Amino acid sequence: MRVLSTIWNIFTVSDNKTVVAPNGGSVMVYNICNSIGEKVDSYVFSGSQKNQAFDYGNVHVLANDKYLGEISSRDEITIDIWLEKIKKAFIDVLQELKPDFVLIHGGLDFSLDCICECKKKNIPFAYVSHLYEGEQNYYEGDSALRRFENNIFSMDDINIITVSDGMRLRILKEHGNIKACNIKTIRNAVDINKLNANNVDNQILKKLKANKKRILLCVGTIHPRKNQLQLVDAYKLLSDEVKNELCIVLCGKDSKNNPMANELRQRIAENKLDDSIIYLGTIKQSEMAIIYQYADGLISASLCEGLSLVVLEMLNFGKPIIMFEDNETAVDVNSETAVELIHGHSDEQLAEGIERWFYKDWNENEIIEYAKEFTMEKVADEYVDYFNRSISV
Repeated sequence: MRVLSTIWNIFTVSDNKTVVAPNGGSVMVYNICNSIGEKVDSYVFSGSQKNQAFDYGNVHVLANDKYLGEISSRDEITIDIWLEKIKKAFIDVLQELKPDFVLIHGGLDFSLDCICECKKKNIPFAYVSHLYEGEQNYYEGDSALRRFENNIFSMDDINIITVSDGMRLRILKEHGNIKACNIKTIRNAVDINKLNANNVDNQILKKLKANKKRILLCVGTIHPRKNQLQLVDAYKLLSDEVKNELCIVLCGKDSKNNPMANELRQRIAENKLDDSIIYLGTIKQSEMAIIYQYADGLISASLCEGLSLVVLEMLNFGKPIIMFEDNETAVDVNSETAVELIHGHSDEQLAEGIERWFYKDWNENEIIEYAKEFTMEKVADEYVDYFNRSISV
């Protein structure tokens, strides 16, 4: 069986080597494609970077450069031309590879083109939703993503895979035209074997070792959806006892052009919390294992998630999680032995959730055992079963 997966961004070049892009979405998609590749032939076609064909793990990465010519990168001027030429390359891939099934990961114009081509050629496919914004009204979301979602979920004949039950339930609630039988949950997982503890920047280690407090970790790109700014306001409401023994360490994409990242630094400084809320900036994926080992727990203040990669990674290290009870991830990851749920979104409720986590006795072995519910082998089996069922219809 030949399974083709499409995604806009999955690989990047670092130190002259091609690696999986250092963001949760790309890592999740690669883990899915790689685990599927242990059971069937797994191919990937991506659109964001020009590349020739190569193999990566169990994945056959297909060339997309056939029509790009001298165009080497995208910008505001070339993006429309780029998309048109990538679309032509994808059409050729469908004709030459003749995949038995196509998985279309993620959103926006590239994915919509892939969906339309599969429908034209009557090729079995499913749209894999890794994040659903929907009718969220408590943060300013991505308007382009919302337009794409409205286009996708208005299609009566589309088959959808969500990476969490929380997402599936929200989509069904907000899109009454979608039949329950057309939307399937295959819960995501993490390849813990790849989280090896490699060398970490000495300055990072120095900061972590110098801090004698318990560490509550927060991981993710600095973004309104990730809601890191609220952690500063909640921290100020903690009891003196907890403040004296707790430090929040934030790891997230750092950019001078990110106004929220700049505001985060400013708020930390203004409130004189430099030793209590430490912003480390971007941390390489290869270094995260050390960070997880140093931490005592992880807090996800996100207002909208799929099935959080960092939550699953942290559980595998036996560390407990704090998150809002209406976070989509909480529908799938909610064991009292591993998770402290926050009831409501106010600063006070967030602070209360942190304090409950702080005073609770957590059992590392119980958390690691619970994490075994989320394995890539189980994910691969469910996808292959889905392919077989879909093709046989």
